[in-house]
Parts: sequence; structure tokens; C-alpha cells
Amino acid sequence: MSEQGTTQKLSEVHEFKTRVYLPTYDPCYVCGQKNPLGLQMRFFIEDNEDNIVKAEFTPKENQLGYPGVVHGGVVSAIMDEIMGWPLTLLTKCLSVTTQLQIRFLKPVTIGQTYIVSAHAVNAERKLWKGRGEVRDKQGTLYIEGTGIYMPYSAEETQQMDLHLTYQPGDLRVFSPE
Repeated sequence: MSEQGTTQKLSEVHEFKTRVYLPTYDPCYVCGQKNPLGLQMRFFIEDNEDNIVKAEFTPKENQLGYPGVVHGGVVSAIMDEIMGWPLTLLTKCLSVTTQLQIRFLKPVTIGQTYIVSAHAVNAERKLWKGRGEVRDKQGTLYIEGTGIYMPYSAEETQQMDLHLTYQPGDLRVFSPE
């Protein structure tokens, strides 16, 4: 990823092993595991890549915008969610998107798996910035983007945490370590 991220590391905020998954919100279009119309993605962090949140995405036919080509809105929704996660992990506060900038470099197509990743650029002001990208498994860059996020208060975050689904082994994002 080209732009330098914040100097604080996720491992300074959370303790985790090899690959740890993040919680989900059941109705969410991107991560909701009980949303039959959604993508049902799982986001994760790995200890060998500090400050980076990742997910794997294998597009399906019902996500097309043109024959064989995934709709840009589908990939934009994924980028929106994944770019917010590193900020949430560093600050232990959720946020809402205020701006997305997505650059489509190559069409994302069905029939292969992509790696979506993101890191925090700045989580120290009133508006936070994240950066993300989509690559194929060979490392070819398809999409890059940035997002600006406004943090929820600690109280709002704690209320939202009551609605998140934590599977066994998921990182307890907002609980004291």
C-alpha cells in the first residue's frame, strides 16, 4: 500500500494470534452472515501483517454489472467496510463513512478470488482516513481507494457492540484486553 499509515500498531491495541476474525453485524450487506442477499464476508487480521485488515472475495453471478464483470457498487461497499475496520481496531470506536474515493484500475470478474486489504492512514483527528485495495492472488492491483470516517462516541460504540455477532475465536474488539 502506497500511503504510509498511522504509526500505532494493531498489536499495541489488541493481542492476537496468526489469523483472527472480526465480528459481524447480521443484517449488514457486506459482513452479515444471516443476510441471504448479502456478501457474507469475514474480515480478519494476521499477526505477520500489522495494521492491515484483509478479506477474501470470490464474486458470484448475482453481483454482476455487465457480463462477467462485477458491479462497481458491490466492490465499493466492500472497500467502504474494510477501510473502516483498521481505524476501529486502533481506536476501539466505530465510525461512519463521510467520503469514499474509489479508483477502478481493472475490471473485477467472476471466476477468481481477490484479496481485499486496508490500513489506517490517520485515526488521530475528528475525521479518520483509511486506505484500501483489491488484488488478485498473483498480486495484480485492480482497485484502490481511500475513505474518510467520522468516529462514533464511546457510548454509541458500546451500544452498537451489543448488536455485533462474535463467533468463537473472534477478536473482542471493544472489550478490555
